[in-house]
Amino acid sequence: MKKIHITDIPLDYHYYRSHTKAFLKYLTQKESPWATPISENGNFGYVRHFFWWLFSVARFEKSDIFPTREVLLKYGMKRGLVFWSWFHDQKPIGRFWIPFWYLFSKSFHHSTRSAFSVLESGEYWKKWQPNARNHRNKIQKYILDWKIYIDTNASWEDFREIYKQTKIPHGYKRYLLWRQEFFQKNAPEDFRIFLAYIDGVPQAGAIFLDDHPTSTYLIAFQNPDAKKYHLGLAICDRWFLDSQKWGYRYMDFDHMKDVLDPVSYAGYTRFKSEIADYDVQFWRFWVKIFL
Repeated sequence: MKKIHITDIPLDYHYYRSHTKAFLKYLTQKESPWATPISENGNFGYVRHFFWWLFSVARFEKSDIFPTREVLLKYGMKRGLVFWSWFHDQKPIGRFWIPFWYLFSKSFHHSTRSAFSVLESGEYWKKWQPNARNHRNKIQKYILDWKIYIDTNASWEDFREIYKQTKIPHGYKRYLLWRQEFFQKNAPEDFRIFLAYIDGVPQAGAIFLDDHPTSTYLIAFQNPDAKKYHLGLAICDRWFLDSQKWGYRYMDFDHMKDVLDPVSYAGYTRFKSEIADYDVQFWRFWVKIFL
């Protein structure tokens, strides 16, 4: 996996939390009535209003919207604070922007480090690390013997029940279920739900968010008994295969373990690192007083 700077991110590759229609619906309906979504050129942020709209806070996370005065006024902001982190650009235009570095950005960004792959025609797995390629060969044999079966059209109800019973080593489980419940009611066509079975018993699963040309690895789980069969990799291999057929170009792995993240993140970061092409960090955001 190669480290790249944010200015080297392909221009048509986007960040799902500031771009996809599913998240815009979520932002529109789940934020407080005092919040206004900001949507410009396929990207979005939001502005929260306080004290009867006398003071506002605008936030743009990894967004290609540059918060000009015209944009802020358009969405009802009169005065307040603007928080902005770029996705493809390097620094903000204009004066009075204050940069905040890693320790502050940890609380601002959904992830300060992420990874993605560029999906090209042909045998995509040849770019994977040798360890992942060897595991894939074993997985293919298990699939041919019907030891492993992957349901690529699983129901949200089945996924939710199995996911709830699985021990997850982080505290986001309840939030992820709550958020995904919203998505399944409002934008089910944007998601793929996979369940992987060993001898007919569901042992792992994942949900992917699709928004051409990017598909994002959103939620995943794996029971301890499934690890020796590498079901996580089996699911990702099928994700790559189907995405290639349907014309997706970027496979977004979302969050990766960064410097101060919990040790529990190390396992899935190591796993993603074996099949991702690029590693990119977002260690800075900018703040400006808007008057």
